[in-house]
Amino acid sequence: MNEKTVKPAYIGIDGQTPYNVIGWFVDGVIKRKTVCYEEEEQQDVLTMYHNKVGLYGKCDGYTVQYSNVEERVA
Repeated sequence: MNEKTVKPAYIGIDGQTPYNVIGWFVDGVIKRKTVCYEEEEQQDVLTMYHNKVGLYGKCDGYTVQYSNVEERVA
């Protein structure tokens, strides 16, 4: 599987810098993104994924990008 780096595109005014961006894999391809502005927000989203809740639970895995550092988690 080819891994791709999620590069968020920001539109609008210069706002708060995100804590991280989570890319969601569906069939081995990043199909969705979630922008988190705080660690607590990230933990809430990942809890929903691990508990198979909503759209997050339908994903195959995810990748988290913190300040130009990427960590792949399945």
